[in-house]
Amino acid sequence: MYEYQPDRKAEHPQEFLNNYKGYLMCDAYDGYHKLPGDVTVVGCYAHVRRKFHEALKGLPKEAQKDSNAEVGMWYCNALFRLERKYADYTAEKRYEARNTYSLPLAEDL
Repeated sequence: MYEYQPDRKAEHPQEFLNNYKGYLMCDAYDGYHKLPGDVTVVGCYAHVRRKFHEALKGLPKEAQKDSNAEVGMWYCNALFRLERKYADYTAEKRYEARNTYSLPLAEDL
């Protein structure tokens, strides 16, 4: 589900998610962290990958190989490849594939 608002005031997600209980995947905007305790804010791998990429770019060339940033990029890229593979799966088959193949990668990361 997606909700658009013309500004980033914290009152919008508070109002929209008033009775919601569960996970909220979003960017790191602080307004989402002011929601009730029944909402668990989680990030996405696109944002995680971006931070690994920025860290990798900030390293000298000779320090990039086998760095934590390079390893993190590898894991994110592997997870993204799997997601592309699952694109045409049914929701049930995608869930099973994620538990079988993606979850171990995410746990290793």
